[in-house]
Amino acid sequence: MDGWVKLHRKSIDSRVFARPELWKLWCLCLILANYRDQWAEVPGVLSPVLVKRGQFITGRFQLHSAYYPKRRKTDKSPSTVWRWLAELEKWENLHIKTHKRFTLVTICNYSTYQAASGENEQQNEPLVNNRCTTGEQPVHTTKKEEESKEGKEGKEETPLNPPRGKVGFDPLKAELPFDSPEFAKAWQDFCQHRRNVKVTLTELATTRILNKCQKWGEVLAIMAIDATIASDKWTDIYKPRDSDGQPKGEHHDRPGQPI
Repeated sequence: MDGWVKLHRKSIDSRVFARPELWKLWCLCLILANYRDQWAEVPGVLSPVLVKRGQFITGRFQLHSAYYPKRRKTDKSPSTVWRWLAELEKWENLHIKTHKRFTLVTICNYSTYQAASGENEQQNEPLVNNRCTTGEQPVHTTKKEEESKEGKEGKEETPLNPPRGKVGFDPLKAELPFDSPEFAKAWQDFCQHRRNVKVTLTELATTRILNKCQKWGEVLAIMAIDATIASDKWTDIYKPRDSDGQPKGEHHDRPGQPI
């Protein structure tokens, strides 16, 4: 990822800076944002999506993985990180637009304060807590190492047409709820199992199964996948059961025995 992020000293007086978890997330959003308009291929979406300057495509689990590149037991959940993102939207630092297959995040006033060739760099000081609805600058501006390497200056033109061709759904490229190599291997084996039993793993089925995995936790999810593959005929995953026949992780009081 090329380029660099520019921060203003007055950011330390902002309410975002006062919240370490939000400050880290805000910096991550600025780094992830496009420095130019680009077409992006999204799994499950037939046509490429235009991601404009100051925008980026993400998802609940994808953002969580970017926020925690190295997983630890103390990490907050994907839902918590997503709630922090919603706080930044509430404070009007960014906008969140949720589509059926992806979420598009737009940094407010990105282009206004990321001027090429130093233009406007000494005006309109950027502040974290300024609003998008006013003409003010949100937190920090992102500055890209422009196309000077190629001798180009100024803004690049927005591509008029997306690239040809359609993007088919590939379950192996789905966003996984866990970032460990163990789960990635289990999911790869499950996808191969579905091919072996000649049952197509559709996008809807993939979403439903991965939602189960997230609900059960990584250990039980991998156990369920292994059990399905071992059956050589199951096409879905089922929560593992204990010796009493109850789903693992669920405890039920047994009725008292008559004397």
